[in-house]
Amino acid sequence: VQLHGLETAQQYNGADGRVVGTAGERFEVRLDSPLDKTIRVLPKNMILLRARPNEAQGCTDSALSEVPEVPEQTLQQIETLPASPSERVPGSQLFIAPCDLFFCQDSISIKFRNGISIRDTLGQLLSREIRKRDVEMMRVAIHQGRPYCLSNRRLALYRLLQQAARCRRVKVHIVSEDVEFRRKYTTQCQGERVLIRETSEVVGRTAEDTTFRRAAV
Repeated sequence: VQLHGLETAQQYNGADGRVVGTAGERFEVRLDSPLDKTIRVLPKNMILLRARPNEAQGCTDSALSEVPEVPEQTLQQIETLPASPSERVPGSQLFIAPCDLFFCQDSISIKFRNGISIRDTLGQLLSREIRKRDVEMMRVAIHQGRPYCLSNRRLALYRLLQQAARCRRVKVHIVSEDVEFRRKYTTQCQGERVLIRETSEVVGRTAEDTTFRRAAV
């Protein structure tokens, strides 16, 4: 599972772990290394992760033996947790990789509303002049099972930051498909990539399909 929305233990938001038991209405979650501790978490603060094949193959016998056997009743409760962004309801928040979010627009301006460019903001983040928390949280609407971002310039920024290996996940706010979403929804490629109008550069899901100037990343 992955933890999110914790208020009194915010340092664990975005952390991954394994459910090892229950304690009343909470789950006992053993956090992955380097945290290596067990905490109790409400279901609303968890999202179910499916193990990736390479992760499963990388587990040694000794590592597997350290994972406690989970009672069948607990396993049934775990299966009721949201397993993807498409199961999140408006008003909730989620930690997710930028490459797993999609643009709702076909093209964007290179500058934010404050006049600062995506390129300059990327440089500020890479140099740690500013932090991710200094950037306003993105808003995401679930459309036909896909998480589309209404904050398209910020998504371009975070995809570039992820491609520079400086951002694994971002915190987003789930919103409904309102008038703003319907107005912005112009993508013809299901949000896989976006064009920067002033420079004709493209920001895609991976570095291979991104033409944003590599010197800036």
